[in-house]
Amino acid sequence: MLEKLPHWRDIYHLVVIPTYKESAEILRETLTALRETDYPKDQMIVVLGIEERAGQEAEQRAAVLQKEFQDDFYRFQVTTHPENIEGEIAGKGSNETWALKRTKEEVIDSLHVPLERIIVSSLDADTVVMPKYFSCLTYHFLTSSDPLHHSYQPVPLFMNNIWQASVISRIFAASTTFWFLMNQERPEKLSTFSSHSMSFKTLVDVGYRQVNYAIDDSRIFWQCFLYYNGDYRVESLHYPLDMDANVARTTLGTLKNIYKQQRRWAYGSADIAYFLFGFLKNRN
Repeated sequence: MLEKLPHWRDIYHLVVIPTYKESAEILRETLTALRETDYPKDQMIVVLGIEERAGQEAEQRAAVLQKEFQDDFYRFQVTTHPENIEGEIAGKGSNETWALKRTKEEVIDSLHVPLERIIVSSLDADTVVMPKYFSCLTYHFLTSSDPLHHSYQPVPLFMNNIWQASVISRIFAASTTFWFLMNQERPEKLSTFSSHSMSFKTLVDVGYRQVNYAIDDSRIFWQCFLYYNGDYRVESLHYPLDMDANVARTTLGTLKNIYKQQRRWAYGSADIAYFLFGFLKNRN
């Protein structure tokens, strides 16, 4: 258990944003929101994780954004996740793990800040945080009964572009938002989803996110749950952040995107086999 820290100024925030083919406009909105938060920027490290397989266009996009935002934080880091690494599959988890390992080697180790005092926030590329998100997160971390054994889950609002979305997309976005809002009131059943936060020390202890699994948002919770013999839970932040609703040029394109999103979330059912097998191996 982490001892109570004397002051919030002891806490650093490491924000990692894995991206593949998201446009500069989407990423700029995400980074601008980080810049406009009220937490001291000299205690924020932002990592933009791009994919080698996205080609030169991704590198150029990252270079433009790095030039624009590099002076706004303690460090703005761009990492490039190589393709075709043995044992890995392309996805958010493998990209994020690569980005965090490189950042630990190149920034954190030389900073000499204990990992227990660094909170890692994993943000989807279209995530827009509210101005007091990191202040709220820091408060919950410092007042938590056991901060190293908790993940911190905000409420995802799929409302970023709601007025540009079609009616069918708004229905799905509002329904999803309502579902996750209700989940905040059931912390005993809550697992991590999409953008969330946790201690860097915890993430290192469990060996980072799995690199051979596509739906890693909830898998990292089960990794921690099994590693700590069940002594791990998700703490509700009761604070929102904005994400995009599905938008395409045509109604058919929007329906296809909604279907792919729902299918991708459904792949999370693989966690059932994962934790049941984990229970067999770890009777604690």
